[in-house]
Amino acid sequence: QSNYATALRYQQQALACFELLGLPMSAAFCPKNIGITEAYIGHIDRAITTLLQARASFATIDMPAHCADCDLNLGNAAYHSGLYELAISAWRQAEDQYLVLGQPLLTLVTRRNQAESYLRMGAIAQAEAILLRLIPEVVALHSPLDHGEILCLFAEVRRIRGDLPSALAALQEAEALFH
Repeated sequence: QSNYATALRYQQQALACFELLGLPMSAAFCPKNIGITEAYIGHIDRAITTLLQARASFATIDMPAHCADCDLNLGNAAYHSGLYELAISAWRQAEDQYLVLGQPLLTLVTRRNQAESYLRMGAIAQAEAILLRLIPEVVALHSPLDHGEILCLFAEVRRIRGDLPSALAALQEAEALFH
């Protein structure tokens, strides 16, 4: 419901309670959610710090999937604050973990995000190379929304390169997937 202040308060109360009761697994989820919420409200510095703390907690209790989720969200927070290199680094770390965990769709999301960061940094060749590899991957995964998002990014690359017919074709293909 987008009531982030209340969500933060409840998560902080839950964290205090879980720590008091000596429940490290339950306590580890609170900083993860707090970090994500902090990012939503624009407190990127706190979000990054909190997500790193959550990641360390999940690593301590051997929960690699949640470590990867923290890295994914850390990348998201960094990206939205313009820290593109940090975002790429966090997403690469998440990508490596999702590969090991056998999570192909989340692996694809981290790669798409990396391509978007490269695009924002003006590294068009790197973005294009990633996107060209992702298109057959997303087709194989049968994920139309992710496919459409990748095509939109590819269209932006093609527009920047001056290939307007190819950009338009990619956007039209994406539009068909979004319907």
